[in-house]
Amino acid sequence: MQTKSSRGVQQHEVDAAADALLAQGVRPTIERVRHYLGRGSPNTVAPMLESWFAALGQRLGLARSSSEGQVGAPAAVRQALDLVWASALEAARQESDAALARERATLASQRAELEQAHEAAIRLQAVTAQQEATLREALTLATSQLAQQAQHIDQLQVELQRSHQELASVRASLRVGRDS
Repeated sequence: MQTKSSRGVQQHEVDAAADALLAQGVRPTIERVRHYLGRGSPNTVAPMLESWFAALGQRLGLARSSSEGQVGAPAAVRQALDLVWASALEAARQESDAALARERATLASQRAELEQAHEAAIRLQAVTAQQEATLREALTLATSQLAQQAQHIDQLQVELQRSHQELASVRASLRVGRDS
C-alpha cells in the first residue's frame, strides 16, 4: 500500500529509512525516521511507520500472510540463519573493535605529539623570557654607561674651554709683557 502525504513523504521512503535504521541496529521511531529523511511531520510519518512495522514480520518470514498457508521456514533453517547472523554480528563487532583500537592509538599518538609541542613551546617561551631579561639588563647598563660618558664629555669640554681661556689669557699677558 503506497501512502502519499501532502508534504511529499511517501511510504517507500519511510520504509527505506526504517530499514536503514534497523540495519544500523537502531529501533526506527517517528523522530529517527524524520531525522533520517530530513523532512516529514510526525502526523505524516507515524501511520507510514505503523504500516512498515505491520509488514515487517511477513517480510522477515516470521508471520503468515493471510493468503498463504505456510508456517514459515523450518526450525533447522531458522537455527542456521541465527548462527550465520550471530557470526556476522561477531565479525562486525570484532572489526569495529579493531577500528576503534586503531583510532584510539592514532589519537594517543597525536596527543603525545601535541604534548611534546606544548612542552617545547613552554621551554621556548622560558628561553625567550630569559633572553629578554638579559637584553633589558644590557640595555640598562649601556644606557648608564652612555650617560656617564656623556657627563665625562661635558666635563672635558668645560675643562677644554677653561684651558682655552687660560691659554688666551696667557697669550694676552705675554703680548702685553712683550709690548711693554
